[in-house]
Amino acid sequence: MLLKSIYSCKLKLILTFLSSVISVLALLLWNNQMSLIINTVLVNALSIDLIKSSVVIILLCTFAVFSSKLFINLTAEHISHKLRINIASRFRCISYKEAEELSTGEQISLLQNEISEISLYLRNDLFTLAEDIMRFMIISAWMLYINAQLAAFMLIPTIFLGIYTYFSASLIAKTTREAQNANRALNDTLYQSIGAFPIMHLFECEKLCIDKFESSLKKWKNAVIREERRRALLMSLSAFLSCVPLLILFAAGGTAVINGTETVGMLYAFLNLSGSVSGLMMNLPNRLAGFKRFSVNLNRLENSCDICSRGMEN
Repeated sequence: MLLKSIYSCKLKLILTFLSSVISVLALLLWNNQMSLIINTVLVNALSIDLIKSSVVIILLCTFAVFSSKLFINLTAEHISHKLRINIASRFRCISYKEAEELSTGEQISLLQNEISEISLYLRNDLFTLAEDIMRFMIISAWMLYINAQLAAFMLIPTIFLGIYTYFSASLIAKTTREAQNANRALNDTLYQSIGAFPIMHLFECEKLCIDKFESSLKKWKNAVIREERRRALLMSLSAFLSCVPLLILFAAGGTAVINGTETVGMLYAFLNLSGSVSGLMMNLPNRLAGFKRFSVNLNRLENSCDICSRGMEN
């Protein structure tokens, strides 16, 4: 279902990809320009031509970033809209009898929760993660082309940081899954209580219903607290470790500048771009945990629609 929605937006996806590539290339162009400015200032004064070209590059970077964010938001919203339409079409031909048997009200309520979280992830995380990965690959390739030795000092520690982020993301995803299951159990308890309320009121079983709901609420609360604590701990450690490649790059680059094998401007460009490399690894545990939540919601959405479709066939 999601692939069908994505395929219907293939033109916007192509434009989003191209705008993201242009944004990264503009970033590289600006850093190269800053390197030239720094090296020029160390020797003599800035020229008018250099200032004019810098202004043009700044405007180009501004337009590239704006276009990238605009296409990302438009594409994400279009995919979410197509997904809603595809789901609504599943319910369109259900008869009244089938709707009662399928408990359509509960199905729609669940679908609204899943669709809301899926749309939020598409808009805030999925395309941003893809853009970060593409930025990481392009900038790493540029660093290796300009100075392979400095790039190696930056990328090798980043590989070990990536190993850490993989395991930490698995731990965060586990607690995320537990929190989602607890939330689903809480929703099930609420729906069952609402559906059985007349009978429970007749036999004066309201206290039993409240106790069951409070028990489910407490389990969900504890699961969310565990998720946030583990996320905060692992993300803080990830942020600390992401500074290690920067420190190694600064030490190696500073030594190269002292020995005269590298310029101050190019060292600045490497240091400035290092955030795009290590920053991906720093945010990766949270991003992967979010992707896990996204995939779980998507599977639940598919299962709910399959139930609905089987009801229509019967």
